[in-house]
Amino acid sequence: HMTQEVYHFTPQAVRASFVGDCRGFESIFTHGWLEYDEIWLSDQVNSHMTVIDSLADEVNRTLETAREAEIIRSSLEASVTMRTSCGEMSELLSPLLETKELPFLLRVSSAELLPQAADTNSDATMDAPTTTATAATRDFQLPLDPIYDEVVADVQVTVRPAEGSKCPRCWNIGEIAPGADVCPRCADVMAGSA
Repeated sequence: HMTQEVYHFTPQAVRASFVGDCRGFESIFTHGWLEYDEIWLSDQVNSHMTVIDSLADEVNRTLETAREAEIIRSSLEASVTMRTSCGEMSELLSPLLETKELPFLLRVSSAELLPQAADTNSDATMDAPTTTATAATRDFQLPLDPIYDEVVADVQVTVRPAEGSKCPRCWNIGEIAPGADVCPRCADVMAGSA
């Protein structure tokens, strides 16, 4: 029932961008399935998302450590810094950082990737979280097998409280757009330019 109400009050132009020609349809249930881009079925996209999903799981473990230590209350209050010396991992994450999509995939307010000095991880500290009053850090190994055969990335994730103001629209913490009461991304969406 609610789906039908959303459909009914969605502007015609927005409906058309998702499902094509909307004339003659009175119900969302008579439209059929949404059309998708074939790229979403490619093995490359699937492999990339498998690795990113594994990374998100590891980041979530560190977020839980930060929650337990009362450094943050929710994942959107977190800023995540990842360090790795693995070039393949950097290559995988760089486009997501450039487009600012990685924080949304990790469900945090901000994310950054920094190079890691050689030999900063030892087998004794691998996967054992450490906490201070302001940060939780965890080292782990992440297999990149779906993309790069037999490559394992040593990754260090640090979770700190995000700095800035909370956007009332998306609840991310960061900068507020000049002349707006929301973050730059929400300001673009509300202006229709995103």
